[in-house]
Amino acid sequence: MNLEEELKRLIGFKPITSDTGACSELLKYARKYYENKGLKTECGEITKHPYLLATTGSELRKTDLLLQAHIDVVPASGAMLKVVKKGDKIFGRGTYDMLFAAACFNRLVSELSESGDLKSINLGIMLTSDEEIGGQNGVGALFENYDCNICVLPDAGTDKEICIEAKGVLQLRITIPGVAGHGARPWQTDSPILKLPEVIKRISGVFPNTDQEATTCSFTQVHGGEANNQVPSEASVILDIRFEPADKVDALKTKVADSLKDLGVSIEEADVVGDSYATDINHESVKRFIEIHKDVTGVALGTMRAPGSSDARFITPKGIPVIMTRPDGGGLHGDDEWLSLSSLEEYYQILKQYVLTFKKV
Repeated sequence: MNLEEELKRLIGFKPITSDTGACSELLKYARKYYENKGLKTECGEITKHPYLLATTGSELRKTDLLLQAHIDVVPASGAMLKVVKKGDKIFGRGTYDMLFAAACFNRLVSELSESGDLKSINLGIMLTSDEEIGGQNGVGALFENYDCNICVLPDAGTDKEICIEAKGVLQLRITIPGVAGHGARPWQTDSPILKLPEVIKRISGVFPNTDQEATTCSFTQVHGGEANNQVPSEASVILDIRFEPADKVDALKTKVADSLKDLGVSIEEADVVGDSYATDINHESVKRFIEIHKDVTGVALGTMRAPGSSDARFITPKGIPVIMTRPDGGGLHGDDEWLSLSSLEEYYQILKQYVLTFKKV
């Protein structure tokens, strides 16, 4: 199987998170492929978000080694939904985040099936379709009844670093009250939109965003008004806070509330709330991956702490180490998302050699 062609095929499904039909079609393709190679599978939906489990073993929800990836992608312009190749780089939505992983899993199943090695490895694959909106109805729900000894989840790290820790995430909606009225009679209204700059100024004072290792806050959405000639009765802004382990959700919510307490705003949790997480770099199976990476690439993996979160936060609390590295790439969620094809091939060879170490003699 050619990784570049398989990745293009998966991107062609255009599995944007909100398009559950497209996500379902991609998973149907993967399910048929796995079943043809002799794997046991299960497809289902959790609050309309489809998922796929596959295994070489007898139990779908208990494996030695789990390969996990999300197949959903964030929205993109029409140009980004088409794959473009420039030299060693391939551009398109999902190249780096993270359909390359599913392409690697598919090739791995193909090659290990042909060699006969697949039958002697208790391997599981979990593909979900809601990571980009929090993961609660994917990995979050599935891991309430799933167990494995080690998980490979290539959704953080780099081609030279393994992610050993990631920040927690807290998304808050700040709603600002006002008095609605006709746009031609502003003296009869109290526009909440005029209060937005003060809210943003105060929150920015709480989170200066000058240190990538520290707790940060981004303003990701602003809402207000329904008609061009009407002053709205309320406006809102969404905060995306990424916090270091020393900070806690309740303390952060209190800090935000205290900074805005005289403005009469209301504060509620938005889509995603999750603790920070870490993995044990000294775990035997993690050290084995690091050794194989060096054997294949000649590079000794460094360590990093991710500024963002991932579905790993649902797995590590169960005491399961999560290995997070990935090929060289960039442009996450942007208009220039890309992946190095040579680095992708290298990552695949690392993954294959690592999976083979779980082979039962």
